[in-house]
Amino acid sequence: MMAMVPCPACGKMISDRAEKCVHCGYTPPETREKRCAECGAHLEENADICQVCGCPVEENIAEVPEKLEKTQIAEEKQAGEETAEALKEAAPQQQAAPQEDAPAWVTSTPVSAGEKPERRKLLMMAAVAVVIVLGIFWWFRAYSNEKAVEAYGEDLEYAMYIMFSGASDAYDCGVIIQAVWYNAALQLQDPATDPYVYPGGRYAGDFNSALMNLFDDDTFVVMEMAVVENQEEVQQLMKELREEVPKQHKDFYEEVLRLYDVYLDLTNLATNPSGTYQSFSSTLNQCNQELIKCYQTLSVYMMD
Repeated sequence: MMAMVPCPACGKMISDRAEKCVHCGYTPPETREKRCAECGAHLEENADICQVCGCPVEENIAEVPEKLEKTQIAEEKQAGEETAEALKEAAPQQQAAPQEDAPAWVTSTPVSAGEKPERRKLLMMAAVAVVIVLGIFWWFRAYSNEKAVEAYGEDLEYAMYIMFSGASDAYDCGVIIQAVWYNAALQLQDPATDPYVYPGGRYAGDFNSALMNLFDDDTFVVMEMAVVENQEEVQQLMKELREEVPKQHKDFYEEVLRLYDVYLDLTNLATNPSGTYQSFSSTLNQCNQELIKCYQTLSVYMMD
């Protein structure tokens, strides 16, 4: 009957009838051929010395311990490999299912090599987004500046038209004042000035009284108030325009300033006449000539 016995070399179970261990290859002394460790010659069963070289047989006994040592080394190596493989298989499972009470720094998943290209892609997309946003910002800023410059030019042109309109009304008032002043000083009759110089068919007495009659006339008051309101609007416009003048409209602004000086002289002359008849008439004519020059100069900007 066959029985299982432990191998003298590795300790694993083998058949008692086996000629060698199926696990480590160990062969029992009684079943293996004896040879001299020195010359390799065949030894007799009970020989004490080698019949060829004379080496003692006892030195050949070291064969079994050497075999055992090699077997132990092989077993330890195999056990180490199995342990490393088991740890390698268990590592992903431990990362996938961390303990609930483990700290955050223990359960955090490290960035793998496969995630680096994806992270680099995200960074590139973020950089492109930033560039696009900056581009839109600078485009919008340039667009806003362009619109602001365009709006400033339109305001300049509007102020110019308002001044020409107010100056024209002021000149009409000045012409009426001049005529009443002249006819009253010389006691001349004229259908246009008689209501002021000869009210009710009687002479007013002097030019001051005739001018007071003119400034009390409802029709003239409306003309004069239009000039005053125009002055207020122009003054507000010029106050806003001189705050920040774009370099694109610097020349245009300088010409509008010259018009503004003439405009003020003419409108003030119409709303508050002073001096003598000669000085009034001279200033009125001079303002009219300057107004014509300003119109000729600014006509280039009006064409634009």
